[in-house]
Amino acid sequence: MFRQKNGNFLDNEFKIDEKLVKEYKLSQTDLLGDSFQKRANVRDCRGRLSTLITKLENYDFLDV
Repeated sequence: MFRQKNGNFLDNEFKIDEKLVKEYKLSQTDLLGDSFQKRANVRDCRGRLSTLITKLENYDFLDV
C-alpha cells in the first residue's frame, strides 16, 4: 500500500498493475530469444513502469 508523504493514502488512479509487472518479468526472461518483437515488448513495459514510478514518487510504501 502506498501513502502520500503528506499522509493521504493512494488514490485508485495509481492502482498497481500486477499484470504489467508479470509481463515485465516474462519479457526480461524472453530477451534471451533476442527478437525485435520481444525487445519492443520490453521497451513498452519499461515505459509504462517508468510512468508509474514517476507518478508514485510522492508516495511512501507501507508494508501492511
